[in-house]
Amino acid sequence: MTQTRTRRSRRWLVALVAPAMAVALVGCSSSDSGGSSDASDGAAVAADAVAAQIVSTFAAEKVPVDKGSVACPGPLASKVGETLRCEFTSGDQPVDAVATVTKLDGSTVGFDITAEARPVPQAIIEREVVSQMKANGITIDSAACKGELPAKADSTVSCTATGGGETVDVTARAESIDGGTVHISIGA
Repeated sequence: MTQTRTRRSRRWLVALVAPAMAVALVGCSSSDSGGSSDASDGAAVAADAVAAQIVSTFAAEKVPVDKGSVACPGPLASKVGETLRCEFTSGDQPVDAVATVTKLDGSTVGFDITAEARPVPQAIIEREVVSQMKANGITIDSAACKGELPAKADSTVSCTATGGGETVDVTARAESIDGGTVHISIGA
C-alpha cells in the first residue's frame, strides 16, 4: 500500500494525570519536525484523547472528519518516538492519522499529528466518475473501475462509464493529495 505523507501536522501537549483520569490539553503549536529528548516509560495518552485531538487538529485545518469520528486502536505510549496510527474518513475516503510522541516534560507529552492518504476504494472512484460526468452534462448511469486508486499524485485507474446505451473508457487520476484526502479528476 502506497502512502503519501502530507506536510500538515500539529504538535500537541497533553498533561497526563492518573491513568484513570481524563487527559487535559494544555497547548499546541504547528510543526513539521518533532523533539528529540529521551524519556522513561510513563502513563500513556488515552486513545479517546488522541482521537479527540485529531478531530480538533483537522477541523482547524478545514479537513473534514466524517461524523467527527476517529478510531484509534489503543493508547499512545509516552515515550519519544512512539507512534499511534488512527483511522478516519474524509468525504468517505479512508485516511490515516499518525500521532508521534516528540517530547516529554514531566507529565506532559508532546506529539505531532500527521495525515496520510490511503488508497481510494473502487466504489468511491466509481461514484466520483458518475458524479463528475453528470456535473458536466453527460448522461451516465454507472461506472466500473479496475480496482482502487493508489494514494499517490498522478496515479491512475481505468474505468468504463455507461449511459444511454453507450460506454466510454475514462481514467480516474489522483490529481492531488491534501490533508490525507485524494482529489480525483476524470478524463477520457
